Order: sequence, then C-alpha cells, then structure tokens
Amino acid sequence: MSITQKEREKLEEGLRKDLGGGTMAEIPVRGFLSTGSISLDYAIRGQLWDGGYPRGRIVELYGDPSTGKSLLIAHAIANAQKLGWYVIYDDAENSLDSFFMQKLGVKDDLSIVNSETIEGHVKRVSRCIKKIREADAETPILICLDSLAALSTTHERGSPEKLEADVEKEIIPDVNLDKRDMTKAQLIRGAMRVLASRFMKEDVLYICTNHVTQKIGVMYGPTTTTPGGTGVKFHASVRIDLNKGKKFENNEGPTGHQIYAEVTKNKVAPPYKKVNFNMFFASGVDLYSGTFDILQKMGIVSEGGGWYTTRLTGKDKFRSKALETPEMMAKIISALKEGKESIEISGEKE
Repeated sequence: MSITQKEREKLEEGLRKDLGGGTMAEIPVRGFLSTGSISLDYAIRGQLWDGGYPRGRIVELYGDPSTGKSLLIAHAIANAQKLGWYVIYDDAENSLDSFFMQKLGVKDDLSIVNSETIEGHVKRVSRCIKKIREADAETPILICLDSLAALSTTHERGSPEKLEADVEKEIIPDVNLDKRDMTKAQLIRGAMRVLASRFMKEDVLYICTNHVTQKIGVMYGPTTTTPGGTGVKFHASVRIDLNKGKKFENNEGPTGHQIYAEVTKNKVAPPYKKVNFNMFFASGVDLYSGTFDILQKMGIVSEGGGWYTTRLTGKDKFRSKALETPEMMAKIISALKEGKESIEISGEKE
C-alpha cells in the first residue's frame, strides 16, 4: 500500500528525529576563511571570492621545507583574528617567530601551546573547545598545529627520568622504531575519528602542517608520503601539496619563492586544481599573485599580440601591467562577484 507525499515527509522527519540526523540542507559548510592567497582560495572553493579553508573541517598542508606551510598558517591566524574568531596555535616545532607573525598581522593575544605528544595535543584541543563553547556557543574557532610530524608519543618519549638519563649518556632512547611508528599512526587515526565529528558540530576549523618523506625501495608510483599514517588523509576535507618554484632575488640575495599548490583532496569543490602564488621572506604571501593566470584560464582575460582584453571592458586593449595591479585585480573580482557586465579600467591602452 502506497502512502501520500505528505505522509512520507512526516515519516522521514520522524526517522530523522529517532536517528538524531538531519538533511543536507541543515548541514552546509558554514563559511570559508581566506588563505591569504586569492589563487589558493580559488583552488579550494572554485571561485575567486569568499573562498578559502572550509569551517568545521580538517585541512592538511604538506610539502618540502620552505614551501610556505607555516606562512600560510600565520596568514590564516591573522585573517581569523580580524573576523573575531578564537584562535589556538600549537607550535609543536617550537619555531615560532613572534616578530614576523606580527608583521603579517597576527595580534599579540594569540593563544599558544607547545605540545610534545599526540596525546597531549588531543587533550589540549578537547579542553580548549569545551571551555570556549561553555562560554560562547557561536563564534568560530581556529586550531592550528605546526606540525603533525613534530609530535611524538608517550611510548616514544618514555618516562621523563629515563629520557633525561639517555640524554646524559648520549644514547637514543631504547624504543623499537617499527613499534614507535605504528603507535603514532594508530593514535592519530583514533584522534581523527573522535575529533572530526566534533569539529563539525562545534564549528572548528582545524589546520595542520605535515612534512614529506621519501619511501624507501619504491620503484613505481608515488615516491613520497606524509608521516603519521592515514588518519589525517582519510578525515581531512582538504589536502594541499606545496612545492617550490622559481626563486626571486635582488642585489642583496634571495627574497622569496614562487609556490606551486595542488589541492590533492577536496570535499567542498572539485579536486586537483593547480595554482601558483608568490611567497616573500619579508612580507609573506602576495594576495593577488597567480590571479591573472586564473582569469586567463577562465576566459575573463584574453591575450593577443602582447595586449590584453577583458570581457568586462569591451574592445579596449591593455598592457598586462595595467591589469595585474592589486587595485585592478580587486576591481575585476568584485565585478565578477556582483555580476557586473562592464567596468572602467585605467591604464596603458593600445
């Protein structure tokens, strides 16, 4: 016997109540936090505005040394603080440069912890979320870990007394390496299973950095991997692979790098988008670098004979320098967001 549509809707609503679930419309991504790079925001969300890291999700940034992982963490912290978020930064690598963080816009009241083990980090994260949500149920939370690879385990470290004795004798703690690595991977998998759902419910954006290591004896397939097993790989909504490109130099020496980023996993937009942006040692990530290339791929900007045209300016032709300024990039992106069909651009015309 079939039932009416109204009876079916009532039945399904009752099922959701009994099961403690909801509909897709009730659990959207609450919003996004800018990465500090328009091109990377685009790679994650698939649009040039209001993009970035998804709230309530886990994000992993991984790559070789000096590929901007900690720098992107700093930009995320600065952007979150501007929006009034609660921010906790776990500096497991003990490499925080407070002066440079302040140059990037990070405020002095940043809450910093220095976890040594996976267990310690998970306890601190849980305690912070609980304390914040007891007082404030709505304001988003950003938790950053730099880095996952730097965290040890209580099994690896052993007792403090034994560790101190080993250091005095200048020997490595007596720990089986295979057992140590397996223990760490198991702990991370268990932690992610528990924390992933909590981050979603409590509106927590969790960003961690990770290193890249070489696989030994591999002849086919990927030759690199990230430490810590598959826990973060499975539970992360976004994973970003960072690699160095060309080096920028002046008379005094190197000033920065071009960074190539690939979103190797993405649950909020199509994955495998590749973009580039510029990273400078003195000022951080260049917000609009790489955006011009994206506009060309999207067909917003076209090249012909060394001159450029945009579909927003009719037949007027410009030099690329006139379009690549931050002011013009912001103007073009704003026009696309608002659905404008034309804008005025001043610059060198043909």
